Amino acid sequence: MRGCQAVIVASRLADERLWAEVLNLGGYDLLAKPFDRDELVRVIAMAARHSAQKHARRSSARSARWPYPAPSPDVGVLPDRAGPPGPA
Repeated sequence: MRGCQAVIVASRLADERLWAEVLNLGGYDLLAKPFDRDELVRVIAMAARHSAQKHARRSSARSARWPYPAPSPDVGVLPDRAGPPGPA
């Protein structure tokens, strides 16, 4: 999915202040080192699910605002004009 990312921070010095800072800066979660494999897999799965839902909401909101078909790729592209070159 293009544009959908989740930042997960891992730190040996994880505390409530750092966790709040990570979330305030747009991070998804903070893992305290050492963490076990199950915890890592769980957080990554939750982040992926959250990111996919966020992407789906954006897509549906975008389509609700624009009910018309998407323009073709060449709309707004001016054709090359073959003519005499301008003054040098």
